[in-house]
This record gives sequence, structure tokens and C-alpha cells, in this order.
Amino acid sequence: MACVRDGSDADNNAGDGYDAGGDGGGGGGGRSSADVSIGEPLERADAPGPSGAAAYAIAARAFHSQAADAATRLPRPAAVTIDERFGEAEMAAMQALRDRQAAHEGRDWRAGLAEVDIRRAASRTDGYQDYLWTPHSDELRLDAPGRAGAVQTFQRVWRLGIPVIVRGVRRGFDWDPSTMMRATRETGNGARGTEKDTALDVIKCANWSMSVMPQTRFFKLYGNMGCEADDEPPAMLKLKDWPARAHFKERLPRHNQDFNGMLPMPEYTHPDGPLNMVAYLRPGDQRPDLGPKSYIAFGRFVEHDGDGDSVTRLHCDLSDAVNMLLHAQRVEGDPPARVRCGNEASDAVADPSYGGAGAVWDIWPRRDVPAMAAWVLAHAGDFTHRGERLDAGNIMDAIHDQHFMLMAEHRAALKVDTGVEAWHFEQHADEAVFIPAGCPHQVRNMRPCMKVAIDFVSPESAAQCLALMRERRQLAKAEAAAGGAGKRGDPADWQHADKLQAELILGRAAAAALAALGR
Repeated sequence: MACVRDGSDADNNAGDGYDAGGDGGGGGGGRSSADVSIGEPLERADAPGPSGAAAYAIAARAFHSQAADAATRLPRPAAVTIDERFGEAEMAAMQALRDRQAAHEGRDWRAGLAEVDIRRAASRTDGYQDYLWTPHSDELRLDAPGRAGAVQTFQRVWRLGIPVIVRGVRRGFDWDPSTMMRATRETGNGARGTEKDTALDVIKCANWSMSVMPQTRFFKLYGNMGCEADDEPPAMLKLKDWPARAHFKERLPRHNQDFNGMLPMPEYTHPDGPLNMVAYLRPGDQRPDLGPKSYIAFGRFVEHDGDGDSVTRLHCDLSDAVNMLLHAQRVEGDPPARVRCGNEASDAVADPSYGGAGAVWDIWPRRDVPAMAAWVLAHAGDFTHRGERLDAGNIMDAIHDQHFMLMAEHRAALKVDTGVEAWHFEQHADEAVFIPAGCPHQVRNMRPCMKVAIDFVSPESAAQCLALMRERRQLAKAEAAAGGAGKRGDPADWQHADKLQAELILGRAAAAALAALGR
């Protein structure tokens, strides 16, 4: 059934990682999010337990011992063979973890929810969490009458590492291309009429080459669905960085304020939120760049094999992230958007536009990362990157390297061979997607879209962030040994550099929690 039509949310609006190109807002982690979850730290994070201040206290007491023994408890070599990734012992341990999860998590978080507040995103053989929670932003407003219950549902879902979709995020400013261009225009001498046409670095998704394009031309194409002319196929372009040569919050201060004001669950997602452990960094600490960051790219309904689509390839963030779709280009005559809910499954064959959505996501559960990474490497020759067939021997990490994009045929084969299935769902305008740390994901645009994302570190994901940090450091060492130092210069610029500093963030948060408990 269709639960919401385009305009029901938007009518209330005033207008419409670390890794290069990641829609999650931050940097990519590797497959270790599930590998290391076999150990005790992730079991603590995923099992039902206390939240809020109590979670901080537990994190504080456990932090020093966990950090001290993590190196021996959670080791993973930087480069291992497929057999090592997908060996019998590892699979047995992963199955044991699944059994423990199934014993305590249940499916009771959906009890009592309206059909409009859930969306089917998978059809797994074991029925593991096939649905996603899709609350409306009104339910999460700080002054909402039933907010306490909504927060409890969020925390129960989030502890399990399940994505969340928030509908109807509220905006105060217009986020359409013309407004954003005016907000970022450069002036020659400060006088009216001396504006410069900013040059943008544009990625051509057909071959992932870089070119320079005037900002006005890029956004003109954006407004015309990527087409130079009506009888031409759409170009698949995406911006490397925008606004150019400046941080989002510096170049777009009013829109940054608007973005922060509409963040769902601000106690987690706002840079100063009390449950965002990044907020406890002290003056003088080197702060990671967690956003906001914008992601602007064209798109098309029907997916294409190879490199042609405007996509964010398979990757895994080092931290939690929330990604908001603030503008999706529509043309005159487009039917109203149709938003799924309840038990209705998506059908890309019958409706390749996914109900007029802006983007389609695939997010894999943490538990399935080892099996998926092994399968992807075993079938590396079926994928292309930058126009070349991939060779498993040249891949350091199946997820970290961001070389893969699993199309429909790949996802179907993965499910048949391993039983692994992603949460596959669409994102409409004015929807925010919460991505848990350690969940590999990929995104494909259906139409020209403007998204803005920000990263955060929640107490529920603390163990994941620590594990991913150690995985990242091991990969960085392997990268340096393979010539990364000579090729990339500053280690902070290496592909596998640890740019989150999870130990520092968790240490500061733990110290703040202990100080609060001692008052």
C-alpha cells in the first residue's frame, strides 16, 4: 500500500567518509565490524541494555580495560585470503553470534507501531529484522507528547545495529539548486554584478574521470535531469566537493544552522548533543571532520552494468551517520511520489522509479560482513572499476577499497550462495537515513539529488568504532608497506587512514561520564 504521497510532508516545508564520495557522511571501515563482533565488546553494544547516562557509565568503567586488551582480543591481519575470511571456524563463530542475537533481540520493537511507521526492506530466509522503523519527524520533536516512547523505540532499534528512516524532516530554508548557487556565489570585488561563475570539480561516473565545469552549467544540467537536450540520455555526474574550497558550515552558515535545527534525534546527531560522544572532545583536541557534508549527483531510474551509474560504492563508515535528502529534482508531469510502508515490498521491475524516490540504498547487517566480503572477493572478476575488470589479488579490502557496486544480479546471487541479504529501500525527499557504524552500504541515485550528511558517535556504537579503528590502522600499515608513504605523502591522506580517533573520543566521553557520576 502507499502510505504517504508527495506533498503530504513537503507541504509543511518552506522549500524543498572521510571517504571520497561516501553518502554516509564519513569514512569507510572494513569488514571487521562483523569479524570482531564475535568478541565480547560488540556483544555488549548489540545486546539489549541501558541507554543514556547509564550507558555512559558502563562505557566509562569498561573503556580502559577494553582499550587495553582490544589488540589481543580483536586482531585481524590487514591482508588475508578468502579462505581465512570465510573459514569454517569463523563461520561457526558467526553462527553462534547469530544464535545469541536471536535469543535476546526478538522482534518486539514493532509491537504497537502503526503500519505507516515501518517499511519492509528485506525477505531473509531466517526472517532476521526484515523491517525498518520509519517514524515521522513530528514524533521525534523535542516537544512531541509521545516523544519518550519514540526515543525508547529508537534506542532499542539502534542497539541492534538496524538503520532507521525518518520521514518529513522540516526545513526552514529552500535547498533547491538556484538558492544554493546564490548562497555560494563568489564576487569579484564585492560589488553587485561582479559575481564569478565558480569552477567545480565534477566526476564523470561513466569512467570516474575528473573534469572542471562552471557551477551554472552543472546546476542547469541538474535542473534538466542531467540532459543537455531532451533527446539525449542523461549525463551521470557527481560533485567531488561542494561548496568548493570551503567547509559547508563556513560557506553556508544559514543553511548549516537550518540543517542542525532539523536533525532528528539531536541528542545523538547534533555536534553538541549529550549522546554524541564527539561533543566531549576538549579544546586543543584534534577534532575529526564529521560534517555536515553535501553530496550532489545526477541519477536515472534503471541501473546500468559497469561504471555508468551515479553511485556511492560499497563502503563502511567509521562512525554512525545520518543522511538527509533535501532536494530531489522533479519535472513537470511527474506523478506524485508514492512512499511504501508496512509489508509492501519494493518492485523495481514493475516500478523502476521506486515510487518517484530520489535514491536507493543497500545496507548490510554487521553480522553478515564476513560472508559478504568473502563472496565479493571470490567474484571480483564480475565487477568493474574505472572501466577495468577487478582482480582480487589487487584488492586490499573488499569493502574498504570502495571498488564494488552490487547490482540487482549480484545481490540476488549473493543471497542464493550465502543467504546474505541487504536492507534494500528507497529514500524520498525529506527523508533522513540513519546508518549504524560498521554496516556496509551503497547508494544509487534515481534522479538528481542534493543530500547532506553528518557523522556522530553514539554510545551504542562505541565498541564498533573501536574495532573499526584497529582494522583501519592495520590496513594503513599494510598500505604504507605497499608504498603508500611514497605515493601519498601525509599518512592522513592515505585511503585507509584512521581519521576518527575513536580512542580519544571514547576516552573523553568516559572521563566526562565518570566526572558526572562522581558529582
